Amino acid sequence: MRRGRILPYGDGMEATQPLVRRGWFWALVAIALVGVGSYVLLATPWGGLLTGDTELVYIPTNAMSPTLRGETSEGRGDRILLDRTAYDVAPPARWDVAVFHYPLNQSRRFIKRVAGLPGEHLRIHEGDIWVRAPGAEHHAIPQRSRATRSRHAFLVYPREASPDLELEPDHFWRRAVSPSSWTFPSFGVLQFAGGAPATVTAAHAIEEQSDRATWGTGLHRGELVMDVRIAGTVEIPEQATVDASGRVRLSWRPDEGTEAFLELTGKGGTAKITRKGEPPIVASFATKLVPGMAARCELEFVDAHLYVWIDGDLAATLAEDRRIGSMRYDREPTLSVGAAGPPVTVRAFQIHRDLYFVNAWSANPAAARDGVEVPKGAYFVLGDNSHNSSDSRRWRMVSLPLQDGRVIRYDYSDSPEYVDPSGEGMPKRVTDIRGQVQTWLEDDEDVELGSSTDPAPFVMRNLFVGKATRVVGPGPEHDIR
Repeated sequence: MRRGRILPYGDGMEATQPLVRRGWFWALVAIALVGVGSYVLLATPWGGLLTGDTELVYIPTNAMSPTLRGETSEGRGDRILLDRTAYDVAPPARWDVAVFHYPLNQSRRFIKRVAGLPGEHLRIHEGDIWVRAPGAEHHAIPQRSRATRSRHAFLVYPREASPDLELEPDHFWRRAVSPSSWTFPSFGVLQFAGGAPATVTAAHAIEEQSDRATWGTGLHRGELVMDVRIAGTVEIPEQATVDASGRVRLSWRPDEGTEAFLELTGKGGTAKITRKGEPPIVASFATKLVPGMAARCELEFVDAHLYVWIDGDLAATLAEDRRIGSMRYDREPTLSVGAAGPPVTVRAFQIHRDLYFVNAWSANPAAARDGVEVPKGAYFVLGDNSHNSSDSRRWRMVSLPLQDGRVIRYDYSDSPEYVDPSGEGMPKRVTDIRGQVQTWLEDDEDVELGSSTDPAPFVMRNLFVGKATRVVGPGPEHDIR
């Protein structure tokens, strides 16, 4: 087979099935009845009369997990509302969860997240999406909303209870000195007895597929993760004294030369990013250590930004000027918690890792190194389940020329079948990119030209159906971000 240029078509796992279309009034009816089951809507005589701009869609696969759940042995997948008018007045936006006609078989529909926009150059590097806008000199990591980052956050600690492997809380932490003033009464609780400065460090590396069931068990779970979320409720006893030496610090060192930390003292709070050989990036905020306090503190180091949250409110945002390849992998990333001065209890302590976009381009291995240029009018899309999503990284189109000048184009993963292997001329058939069944004789194929297989990573705008807006069942309702 000949291999050629990148073409503006696309393919992916089938991810949506329409249940019923309806206007906004009937969409509200659907939400009200979804607890009874969307199947009731299909069975009613008036179901066929529901028309309009909103559609109730069923998600059968897990290509968009964890944002959208597909069907499993435990039950059916999510049901979502699809706004079919969203792209009538505005183009798809980055990070939209969109439904589109499958470009290599337009009779089917798929759901993915928009990652690359027309005219951009896109690369996947160290688990992040990097884009260079038209006219820009460098690639940068496009920012996601807080809601989208939360959907992409995977809980690593505290450990999930498992009867097969009993591990104590101490197994997950490394003390700088022994004995230490830090103890771990239970999973998710860290206690500092007070006094001289002391630090504890996470004892295990956080990897791209680390989760509550596997972290700390010795199982290798892929590449090291650079982006994390660290959170805990910091409590100081009522009777404690907080002087100038008092402090609590949550720290993340993604590489040898970089540290991002959140620190509370008796005078106030500090967020800081330090990089070896560069001036620190610093922000201050009002929260300080006081007797009797209980404050939910969160350090979020994601997409080359440090976000600090106190009791759910954004206290500070810092951005570093990161370039592709600028991180230094001299050692494993380090997560630590430190304190000095008054006794401190950190409750509900959690570690999340960010979604790691896998740089695996089975359809176009060179793109793993060079990236791709998104053509005008086209979009690059990815599934949130990056390890198990057939999306723009993996799509391929076969072009099969016939002797009469026709060219049959179809999805590489959908091989032609023989209609009647014993028939005269060996008749074959396949569904082409338009969703139409094509039949031809094997004897009619142009063997001199031969077929070609080309990467097809893009979805054209005219193939978009609408924007996914809300999950309405079978679990709790929530907006899609």
